[in-house]
Amino acid sequence: MTGLVLAADALGDWIVLAVLAAAGWSVVGAGPGSAAADAVQAGLTQIGGWIGAAVGVGMFVHCLGDSLTRSGCPWLWPLPIRGETWYEIRLPRPLRFSTGHWFEHAVIVPVLTIGGVLLLPGAVEVVQRLFDATSVWLAGRS
Repeated sequence: MTGLVLAADALGDWIVLAVLAAAGWSVVGAGPGSAAADAVQAGLTQIGGWIGAAVGVGMFVHCLGDSLTRSGCPWLWPLPIRGETWYEIRLPRPLRFSTGHWFEHAVIVPVLTIGGVLLLPGAVEVVQRLFDATSVWLAGRS
């Protein structure tokens, strides 16, 4: 639940609706014994062992990225360093950069979002079907 609240804070309230829609689909559209539920179960069985490793590596890389920014990253959070328990470990000042500029919002976020969606099991096949259907539709119009 905390992850959902943090995602809503970072991405906007639409993510809450997307999660609720996915949860509703999993309850109604992919009930136990349905073909969709069996496909999801098979996909999770194949990648289940790697999910924890992927999350751990993602968190580590995220903290490394935060360490490169002006704000830094509290790697050793509960330990007091120089009297602070929220001491940020970061690069020297000339090597740090700031975030939140227009390029990040206009280019980086959409590219990484599309890349993340394409990494979902079965997403590439869905995109291929969409392109095939679109090309058939466009060919029929000419």
